Amino acid sequence: LEQVERMLHVAKLERGEYQLEIEDIDLQTLVDEVVEDMKMSIAARNGVVHVENRSPAPIIIQGDRLHLSN
Repeated sequence: LEQVERMLHVAKLERGEYQLEIEDIDLQTLVDEVVEDMKMSIAARNGVVHVENRSPAPIIIQGDRLHLSN
């Protein structure tokens, strides 16, 4: 369902019907959330994801959380 929802948002964005919601986002948190959401799909394909954050400080970016997570 989440993937369908994401595709609908992407389609709206491409048609100019979606307004980006720009906010400060902790990049490591976003990556962790995306990996967690895809954990079952990754495991079903016998895949492995290893994420390593070498930055001592949070990496804050500005963007639309949904669009970036897609």
